[in-house]
Amino acid sequence: MEAETKSTGGQIEALYEFAKKVARYNLGHCPSEEGFVVEEIPQGHPIHVAAQNVEQYYTDDELPGEMQRCWRKLLRKSRCQEEDAEDCVKPLLEEIKAEIADLTGDSVEKVTARIKNKRTKGQAKRRGRPKRTYEQQQAEAALAEEWKIAKANGVSKVDFAREKGYPLADFNRLLDRVYRQNK
Repeated sequence: MEAETKSTGGQIEALYEFAKKVARYNLGHCPSEEGFVVEEIPQGHPIHVAAQNVEQYYTDDELPGEMQRCWRKLLRKSRCQEEDAEDCVKPLLEEIKAEIADLTGDSVEKVTARIKNKRTKGQAKRRGRPKRTYEQQQAEAALAEEWKIAKANGVSKVDFAREKGYPLADFNRLLDRVYRQNK
């Protein structure tokens, strides 16, 4: 039974955000020499949060039909660390794109371009630094924690930054980003 929609106000934006998170997960865990690297998707993971934001727009707070099946399969395989989890990501992404295309009336190609942040005709270029990925945020937070411990042990910031391969100004910006993020 297909889930009915409650409203479309923020639904399209929520679907786009979910698609972007899934696409980023796919890029970060794409096949390599070691195979598809699987990261568990726990309750607070950005993809999980994005999925919950989408679910609120459907009755019974569930994703529609095939999208729900793909999402559950990906969660199950990520928790079991199964290597063929990659087979779940692409179908899920295709289902999200199809849903967005149905709601907006746009082509799947246009939806794909927007998910990849590629400009389509008539769109302005995005300004500023691109948003940090989840993995980058986690690595920077871990470095900030290391710095707190080193600082408590009497290590100077200049020495710590140099040891980690950062110029002092870049290290200060990194710490500032992490502290602002955790506020």
